Amino acid sequence: MAYDCRVFSGFERHPKFIEIRESYGSDGVLGVIILWGYAAEYRPSGVLHGMSRQGILRACQIEADRTDYVDFLVRCRILDYDEGTETYSIHNWEQRQPNCYNRERISAQKREAVNARWAKEAAKKTKRQARQHAKKIKENDGDTPGLHPVYGVQYPNPTQPSKKRDSLSTLSRATAGQPEGERECAIFFELAHEAMPTATLKTPERWAEMLQGLLDQGQDVAEVEAVMQFGLHDSFWRSRILTVKAFSESYGKMLDQMQQASAIQFPETVPQNGKSMTVEEWESLKQQQKAMEAKGKIEPP
Repeated sequence: MAYDCRVFSGFERHPKFIEIRESYGSDGVLGVIILWGYAAEYRPSGVLHGMSRQGILRACQIEADRTDYVDFLVRCRILDYDEGTETYSIHNWEQRQPNCYNRERISAQKREAVNARWAKEAAKKTKRQARQHAKKIKENDGDTPGLHPVYGVQYPNPTQPSKKRDSLSTLSRATAGQPEGERECAIFFELAHEAMPTATLKTPERWAEMLQGLLDQGQDVAEVEAVMQFGLHDSFWRSRILTVKAFSESYGKMLDQMQQASAIQFPETVPQNGKSMTVEEWESLKQQQKAMEAKGKIEPP
């Protein structure tokens, strides 16, 4: 590969080169220029690490027996010699050849700039795809599948709870084949996202472990899912069961209240028309329950 190496005009009139030409002829002058080209390609710092006199002669393309040539270059300050490290270097290389001397640093800066540019382009592409996906969901009126923002389970878009549909049946099909605890965790996260889009749920692995524990204790899957739906649509419970500990400790109370509500033929998760009730319908039925409690027809939970 060819690299930039500067040779200033009028160099042949410099006293150093006049002296070299008088002692070694034109080959001696050409040897210095060839050495500069060698350093630009293989020793960009200008320090000739690991190069002996013979190595320098080969780089200059001078006969191997002319070791006095290297000593002469040191004497007229074309080369510098460090006796402590026994290393040769080209005199004033950093000032005379800044492009070569700084090549590695400049290359690193260029790589960083390119990587930053591509990272910016990738971020723009991700945002653009997200906007297109959101637009597609809106155009399809909520029928486009998506991924749960926390658990990564595919499900029909749940952002419109007023749409009547069998949510649990849809989620059950979407999570089929997963371990029971993880499956129930995915369903709970999705129901929570449907009931409270701004809610934040963390540590899905702990949720899965807790729900698996309920199932291992003999709780029925359908019952656990019904309690989830009951709690997340209840104005009292929905904000009080968003942590693993709170849900676990409140599970028994929610189950009792759900069972007492069913005593007045309170609709189940899937009503007789085969569709899920909306949030508004659920709240309306709860108001009916409270009215009947006030009249003494049923015991309050």
